[in-house]
Amino acid sequence: MNITSANARRCFISYRRHNSGDVRALTRALRHRGITTWLDTENLANEQTEDEIRRVIHSDETGGAILYLTPATCGSPMILDVEIPQLLARKRLDSSFFIVPVLGPGINYDEMGRLLGYRFGADDLARWNVMRPSGTGTFLRDHAREVAKRVVALTLEQRLTGKPRDVTYRLRLDARRRPGFDPSALLSLDWSDRFPVHLVGEGLLGMPAAIALGRAFASPKQVRLDWAQSRTDSDTEIWSLSRVDEEIACSASMESRDTASQELALLVSITDDVRPSFDLSSLVSAPVRALIDVRLQAFSHRLSSAQAGHVVRKTIAALRAARSRYRAMGTVHVFIAGPVGIGVLLGEELNTFSSITTYEFCPAERVPYIAAAVLY
Repeated sequence: MNITSANARRCFISYRRHNSGDVRALTRALRHRGITTWLDTENLANEQTEDEIRRVIHSDETGGAILYLTPATCGSPMILDVEIPQLLARKRLDSSFFIVPVLGPGINYDEMGRLLGYRFGADDLARWNVMRPSGTGTFLRDHAREVAKRVVALTLEQRLTGKPRDVTYRLRLDARRRPGFDPSALLSLDWSDRFPVHLVGEGLLGMPAAIALGRAFASPKQVRLDWAQSRTDSDTEIWSLSRVDEEIACSASMESRDTASQELALLVSITDDVRPSFDLSSLVSAPVRALIDVRLQAFSHRLSSAQAGHVVRKTIAALRAARSRYRAMGTVHVFIAGPVGIGVLLGEELNTFSSITTYEFCPAERVPYIAAAVLY
Protein backbone atom coordinates (compact mmCIF):
# COMPACT_ATOMS: atom_id res chain seq x y z
CA MET A 1 0.00 0.00 0.00
CA ASN A 2 1.40 3.39 -1.00
CA ILE A 3 0.97 6.09 1.60
CA THR A 4 1.08 9.63 0.25
CA SER A 5 2.43 12.65 2.12
CA ALA A 6 -0.32 15.13 2.99
CA ASN A 7 1.98 18.17 3.14
CA ALA A 8 0.46 19.08 6.49
CA ARG A 9 0.74 22.66 7.70
CA ARG A 10 0.35 24.34 11.08
CA CYS A 11 -2.26 26.80 12.27
CA PHE A 12 -0.93 30.17 13.50
CA ILE A 13 -2.84 31.63 16.46
CA SER A 14 -2.94 35.41 16.93
CA TYR A 15 -3.96 36.48 20.44
CA ARG A 16 -3.08 38.65 23.42
CA ARG A 17 -1.33 36.85 26.27
CA HIS A 18 -3.95 38.39 28.53
CA ASN A 19 -6.26 35.76 26.98
CA SER A 20 -3.89 32.81 27.46
CA GLY A 21 -6.46 30.75 29.40
CA ASP A 22 -8.95 30.90 26.53
CA VAL A 23 -6.24 30.10 23.99
CA ARG A 24 -5.15 27.03 25.97
CA ALA A 25 -8.70 25.67 25.68
CA LEU A 26 -8.69 26.42 21.97
CA THR A 27 -5.29 24.85 21.25
CA ARG A 28 -6.28 21.76 23.25
CA ALA A 29 -9.40 21.33 21.12
CA LEU A 30 -7.36 21.79 17.93
CA ARG A 31 -4.66 19.32 18.92
CA HIS A 32 -7.19 16.72 19.98
CA ARG A 33 -8.54 16.86 16.41
CA GLY A 34 -5.22 16.64 14.66
CA ILE A 35 -4.30 20.29 14.05
CA THR A 36 -0.74 21.31 14.90
CA THR A 37 -0.61 24.88 16.21
CA TRP A 38 2.00 27.64 16.29
CA LEU A 39 1.97 29.77 19.48
CA ASP A 40 4.53 32.40 20.41
CA THR A 41 4.74 31.10 23.98
CA GLU A 42 5.61 27.58 22.79
CA ASN A 43 7.32 27.93 19.44
CA LEU A 44 9.11 31.29 19.48
CA ALA A 45 12.81 30.85 20.22
CA ASN A 46 15.20 33.48 21.57
CA GLU A 47 15.13 35.65 18.46
CA GLN A 48 13.74 38.91 17.11
CA THR A 49 9.99 38.52 17.64
CA GLU A 50 8.58 40.56 14.76
CA ASP A 51 10.94 39.10 12.15
CA GLU A 52 10.20 35.54 13.24
CA ILE A 53 6.43 36.07 13.26
CA ARG A 54 6.59 37.48 9.73
CA ARG A 55 8.66 34.49 8.64
CA VAL A 56 6.26 31.97 10.21
CA ILE A 57 3.16 33.59 8.70
CA HIS A 58 4.64 33.41 5.20
CA SER A 59 6.20 29.97 5.66
CA ASP A 60 4.99 27.03 3.57
CA GLU A 61 4.62 25.18 6.89
CA THR A 62 1.78 27.52 7.93
CA GLY A 63 -1.57 26.77 6.32
CA GLY A 64 -3.96 29.09 8.14
CA ALA A 65 -4.59 31.20 11.20
CA ILE A 66 -7.04 31.95 13.96
CA LEU A 67 -7.55 35.58 15.01
CA TYR A 68 -8.74 35.51 18.61
CA LEU A 69 -10.24 38.97 19.06
CA THR A 70 -11.05 40.58 22.41
CA PRO A 71 -11.03 44.18 23.66
CA ALA A 72 -7.35 43.63 24.57
CA THR A 73 -6.53 43.06 20.88
CA CYS A 74 -6.98 46.75 20.17
CA GLY A 75 -4.10 47.58 22.50
CA SER A 76 -1.57 45.36 20.74
CA PRO A 77 0.62 46.99 18.05
CA MET A 78 2.08 43.55 17.30
CA ILE A 79 -1.34 42.18 16.37
CA LEU A 80 -2.72 45.29 14.65
CA ASP A 81 0.43 46.42 12.83
CA VAL A 82 2.20 43.11 12.17
CA GLU A 83 0.17 39.92 12.56
CA ILE A 84 -3.18 40.88 10.97
CA PRO A 85 -1.65 42.83 8.01
CA GLN A 86 0.76 39.98 7.31
CA LEU A 87 -1.98 37.35 7.54
CA LEU A 88 -4.16 39.34 5.14
CA ALA A 89 -1.21 39.75 2.77
CA ARG A 90 -0.55 36.00 2.88
CA LYS A 91 -4.20 35.25 2.07
CA ARG A 92 -4.14 37.60 -0.93
CA LEU A 93 -1.13 35.71 -2.27
CA ASP A 94 -2.38 32.20 -1.40
CA SER A 95 -6.07 31.46 -1.94
CA SER A 96 -5.83 28.20 0.02
CA PHE A 97 -4.63 30.01 3.14
CA PHE A 98 -7.52 30.41 5.61
CA ILE A 99 -8.17 32.92 8.39
CA VAL A 100 -10.79 32.21 11.07
CA PRO A 101 -11.68 35.31 13.15
CA VAL A 102 -13.11 34.38 16.56
CA LEU A 103 -14.73 36.83 18.97
CA GLY A 104 -13.84 36.25 22.58
CA PRO A 105 -15.76 37.53 25.62
CA GLY A 106 -16.32 41.26 25.90
CA ILE A 107 -16.54 42.14 22.21
CA ASN A 108 -19.46 41.90 19.76
CA TYR A 109 -19.83 42.34 16.01
CA ASP A 110 -20.56 46.08 16.18
CA GLU A 111 -17.56 46.76 18.45
CA MET A 112 -15.29 44.69 16.23
CA GLY A 113 -16.46 46.61 13.17
CA ARG A 114 -15.96 49.96 14.88
CA LEU A 115 -12.52 49.10 16.22
CA LEU A 116 -11.09 47.04 13.37
CA GLY A 117 -13.40 47.28 10.38
CA TYR A 118 -11.76 49.97 8.26
CA ARG A 119 -8.27 49.77 9.72
CA PHE A 120 -7.18 47.35 6.99
CA GLY A 121 -8.66 49.10 3.97
CA ALA A 122 -10.29 46.76 1.48
CA ASP A 123 -9.90 43.86 3.91
CA ASP A 124 -12.84 45.00 6.04
CA LEU A 125 -12.99 42.50 8.92
CA ALA A 126 -16.50 43.70 9.76
CA ARG A 127 -17.74 41.92 6.63
CA TRP A 128 -16.10 38.61 7.49
CA ASN A 129 -17.94 35.54 8.77
CA VAL A 130 -16.80 35.76 12.38
CA MET A 131 -17.35 33.06 15.00
CA ARG A 132 -18.73 34.22 18.32
CA PRO A 133 -19.35 32.18 21.50
CA SER A 134 -22.84 31.83 22.81
CA GLY A 135 -23.32 33.15 26.34
CA THR A 136 -21.04 35.48 28.26
CA GLY A 137 -18.02 35.24 30.51
CA THR A 138 -15.08 32.95 29.83
CA PHE A 139 -14.39 31.25 26.53
CA LEU A 140 -16.65 28.20 26.52
CA ARG A 141 -15.28 24.69 26.00
CA ASP A 142 -18.09 23.90 23.57
CA HIS A 143 -17.20 26.99 21.55
CA ALA A 144 -13.55 25.89 21.42
CA ARG A 145 -14.76 22.62 19.93
CA GLU A 146 -16.83 24.45 17.31
CA VAL A 147 -13.87 26.58 16.28
CA ALA A 148 -11.69 23.48 16.10
CA LYS A 149 -14.23 21.69 13.90
CA ARG A 150 -14.26 24.60 11.46
CA VAL A 151 -10.47 24.65 11.31
CA VAL A 152 -10.38 20.88 10.71
CA ALA A 153 -12.89 21.23 7.85
CA LEU A 154 -10.87 24.05 6.27
CA THR A 155 -7.65 22.08 6.74
CA LEU A 156 -9.02 18.95 5.08
CA GLU A 157 -10.42 21.01 2.21
CA GLN A 158 -7.04 22.66 1.82
CA ARG A 159 -5.08 19.41 1.83
CA LEU A 160 -7.44 17.17 -0.17
CA THR A 161 -8.90 19.44 -2.85
CA GLY A 162 -7.81 18.22 -6.25
CA LYS A 163 -6.25 15.02 -4.87
CA PRO A 164 -7.30 11.59 -6.25
CA ARG A 165 -9.76 9.62 -4.12
CA ASP A 166 -7.78 6.37 -4.14
CA VAL A 167 -4.83 7.85 -2.22
CA THR A 168 -3.98 6.60 1.30
CA TYR A 169 -2.87 9.16 3.87
CA ARG A 170 -1.23 8.88 7.28
CA LEU A 171 -3.18 9.64 10.46
CA ARG A 172 -0.91 10.07 13.47
CA LEU A 173 -2.13 9.61 17.06
CA ASP A 174 0.03 10.25 20.14
CA ALA A 175 -1.32 9.51 23.61
CA ARG A 176 1.90 9.31 25.62
CA ARG A 177 3.80 12.47 24.69
CA ARG A 178 3.18 15.59 22.62
CA PRO A 179 4.20 14.93 19.01
CA GLY A 180 6.44 17.22 17.05
CA PHE A 181 5.33 18.77 13.78
CA ASP A 182 4.88 15.96 11.25
CA PRO A 183 4.22 17.41 7.77
CA SER A 184 3.72 13.94 6.26
CA ALA A 185 0.56 13.18 8.30
CA LEU A 186 -2.88 14.29 7.12
CA LEU A 187 -3.85 14.89 10.75
CA SER A 188 -1.69 14.53 13.84
CA LEU A 189 -3.91 13.95 16.89
CA ASP A 190 -2.34 14.94 20.19
CA TRP A 191 -4.14 13.14 23.00
CA SER A 192 -1.19 13.21 25.39
CA ASP A 193 -3.01 15.42 27.93
CA ARG A 194 -5.91 12.94 28.05
CA PHE A 195 -3.70 10.05 29.08
CA PRO A 196 -1.20 11.42 31.59
CA VAL A 197 1.18 8.74 32.84
CA HIS A 198 2.69 8.79 36.31
CA LEU A 199 5.64 6.51 36.98
CA VAL A 200 7.52 5.95 40.23
CA GLY A 201 11.03 4.61 39.79
CA GLU A 202 13.05 2.71 42.36
CA GLY A 203 16.18 0.58 42.52
CA LEU A 204 19.94 0.69 42.87
CA LEU A 205 21.48 3.00 40.27
CA GLY A 206 24.78 4.70 39.74
CA MET A 207 24.60 8.46 39.40
CA PRO A 208 25.13 8.47 35.59
CA ALA A 209 22.19 6.07 35.15
CA ALA A 210 20.06 8.19 37.50
CA ILE A 211 20.73 11.37 35.49
CA ALA A 212 20.09 9.53 32.21
CA LEU A 213 16.79 8.18 33.54
CA GLY A 214 15.64 11.62 34.63
CA ARG A 215 16.68 13.17 31.31
CA ALA A 216 14.56 10.57 29.46
CA PHE A 217 11.55 12.06 31.25
CA ALA A 218 12.65 15.68 30.94
CA SER A 219 10.12 18.48 31.51
CA PRO A 220 7.59 19.23 30.07
CA LYS A 221 6.75 15.69 28.91
CA GLN A 222 3.36 14.26 29.79
CA VAL A 223 4.91 11.11 31.32
CA ARG A 224 5.80 12.13 34.86
CA LEU A 225 8.56 10.32 36.71
CA ASP A 226 8.96 10.42 40.48
CA TRP A 227 11.56 8.51 42.47
CA ALA A 228 11.22 6.29 45.56
CA GLN A 229 14.19 7.54 47.57
CA SER A 230 15.40 5.45 50.49
CA ARG A 231 16.58 7.66 53.33
CA THR A 232 17.21 4.83 55.81
CA ASP A 233 16.68 1.06 55.73
CA SER A 234 13.06 1.52 56.80
CA ASP A 235 12.23 5.01 55.47
CA THR A 236 11.36 5.62 51.80
CA GLU A 237 9.85 8.83 50.44
CA ILE A 238 8.53 9.60 46.96
CA TRP A 239 10.61 12.43 45.55
CA SER A 240 8.80 14.61 43.01
CA LEU A 241 9.36 17.99 41.39
CA SER A 242 5.60 18.54 41.52
CA ARG A 243 5.73 19.29 45.26
CA VAL A 244 6.14 22.73 46.81
CA ASP A 245 9.79 23.38 47.64
CA GLU A 246 11.05 23.60 51.21
CA GLU A 247 14.02 25.91 51.54
CA ILE A 248 17.20 24.43 52.96
CA ALA A 249 20.53 26.18 53.57
CA CYS A 250 22.25 25.74 50.24
CA SER A 251 24.77 27.91 48.40
CA ALA A 252 25.56 28.22 44.70
CA SER A 253 28.78 29.88 43.52
CA MET A 254 30.51 30.36 40.15
CA GLU A 255 34.21 30.32 39.39
CA SER A 256 35.71 31.27 36.01
CA ARG A 257 38.28 28.93 34.48
CA ASP A 258 39.61 28.57 30.90
CA THR A 259 38.37 31.40 28.66
CA ALA A 260 39.00 29.28 25.55
CA SER A 261 36.48 26.63 26.63
CA GLN A 262 32.72 26.51 25.98
CA GLU A 263 32.04 23.82 28.59
CA LEU A 264 30.82 23.98 32.19
CA ALA A 265 31.47 21.83 35.26
CA LEU A 266 28.61 21.39 37.75
CA LEU A 267 29.49 20.20 41.26
CA VAL A 268 26.65 19.24 43.60
CA SER A 269 27.58 18.35 47.19
CA ILE A 270 24.69 16.91 49.22
CA THR A 271 26.00 14.00 51.30
CA ASP A 272 29.71 14.82 50.97
CA ASP A 273 32.08 17.36 49.43
CA VAL A 274 32.60 16.80 45.70
CA ARG A 275 35.42 19.31 45.38
CA PRO A 276 38.47 17.29 46.56
CA SER A 277 37.73 14.38 44.22
CA PHE A 278 36.83 16.74 41.39
CA ASP A 279 40.12 18.61 41.78
CA LEU A 280 42.04 15.33 41.41
CA SER A 281 39.97 14.32 38.38
CA SER A 282 40.17 17.71 36.68
CA LEU A 283 43.92 17.34 36.27
CA VAL A 284 43.32 14.86 33.40
CA SER A 285 39.94 16.04 32.12
CA ALA A 286 39.06 18.65 29.49
CA PRO A 287 39.25 22.33 30.56
CA VAL A 288 35.98 24.13 31.34
CA ARG A 289 34.94 27.75 31.01
CA ALA A 290 33.49 27.92 34.51
CA LEU A 291 32.74 25.84 37.56
CA ILE A 292 29.36 25.94 39.33
CA ASP A 293 29.57 24.74 42.94
CA VAL A 294 26.27 23.92 44.68
CA ARG A 295 26.44 22.63 48.24
CA LEU A 296 24.42 22.17 51.38
CA GLN A 297 25.59 24.19 54.34
CA ALA A 298 25.47 20.96 56.37
CA PHE A 299 25.80 17.71 54.41
CA SER A 300 22.86 15.37 54.95
CA HIS A 301 21.60 11.86 54.12
CA ARG A 302 18.03 12.70 55.14
CA LEU A 303 16.94 15.24 52.58
CA SER A 304 13.16 15.43 52.07
CA SER A 305 11.43 15.55 48.69
CA ALA A 306 10.56 19.22 49.15
CA GLN A 307 14.16 20.06 50.10
CA ALA A 308 15.49 18.05 47.14
CA GLY A 309 13.23 20.02 44.81
CA HIS A 310 14.60 23.27 46.24
CA VAL A 311 18.21 22.13 45.70
CA VAL A 312 17.51 20.98 42.13
CA ARG A 313 15.80 24.22 41.12
CA LYS A 314 18.54 26.29 42.71
CA THR A 315 21.11 24.19 40.84
CA ILE A 316 19.38 24.68 37.48
CA ALA A 317 19.07 28.43 38.09
CA ALA A 318 22.79 28.67 38.87
CA LEU A 319 23.68 26.60 35.81
CA ARG A 320 21.61 28.80 33.51
CA ALA A 321 23.08 31.94 35.05
CA ALA A 322 26.59 30.62 34.43
CA ARG A 323 25.76 29.70 30.84
CA SER A 324 24.51 33.24 30.27
CA ARG A 325 27.35 35.00 32.10
CA TYR A 326 30.16 33.06 30.43
CA ARG A 327 28.38 32.46 27.10
CA ALA A 328 29.24 28.78 27.49
CA MET A 329 26.98 26.72 25.24
CA GLY A 330 28.98 23.48 25.23
CA THR A 331 28.81 20.29 27.28
CA VAL A 332 27.88 20.38 30.97
CA HIS A 333 30.01 17.99 33.08
CA VAL A 334 28.04 16.83 36.15
CA PHE A 335 29.64 15.63 39.39
CA ILE A 336 27.32 14.73 42.28
CA ALA A 337 27.85 13.48 45.81
CA GLY A 338 24.32 12.76 46.90
CA PRO A 339 21.35 10.40 46.78
CA VAL A 340 20.21 8.81 43.52
CA GLY A 341 16.98 10.84 43.64
CA ILE A 342 18.94 14.08 43.18
CA GLY A 343 20.35 12.72 39.94
CA VAL A 344 16.90 11.68 38.68
CA LEU A 345 15.25 15.02 39.51
CA LEU A 346 18.18 17.01 38.15
CA GLY A 347 18.07 15.00 34.91
CA GLU A 348 14.39 15.93 34.48
CA GLU A 349 15.30 19.63 34.56
CA LEU A 350 18.28 19.53 32.20
CA ASN A 351 16.06 19.77 29.11
CA THR A 352 17.51 23.08 27.88
CA PHE A 353 21.11 21.81 27.86
CA SER A 354 22.07 20.01 24.68
CA SER A 355 24.92 17.84 25.94
CA ILE A 356 25.55 16.37 29.42
CA THR A 357 28.55 14.28 30.46
CA THR A 358 27.98 12.18 33.58
CA TYR A 359 30.68 10.80 35.88
CA GLU A 360 30.96 7.66 38.01
CA PHE A 361 32.64 8.01 41.40
CA CYS A 362 35.36 5.38 41.85
CA PRO A 363 37.10 6.16 45.16
CA ALA A 364 39.73 3.43 44.76
CA GLU A 365 41.05 4.90 41.51
CA ARG A 366 43.83 7.48 41.16
CA VAL A 367 41.30 9.64 39.26
CA PRO A 368 38.12 9.34 41.40
CA TYR A 369 35.61 10.59 38.79
CA ILE A 370 35.48 8.61 35.55
CA ALA A 371 33.44 9.85 32.56
CA ALA A 372 30.58 7.39 32.14
CA ALA A 373 28.05 8.55 29.54
CA VAL A 374 27.34 11.54 27.32
CA LEU A 375 23.64 12.43 27.09
CA TYR A 376 22.18 14.39 24.18
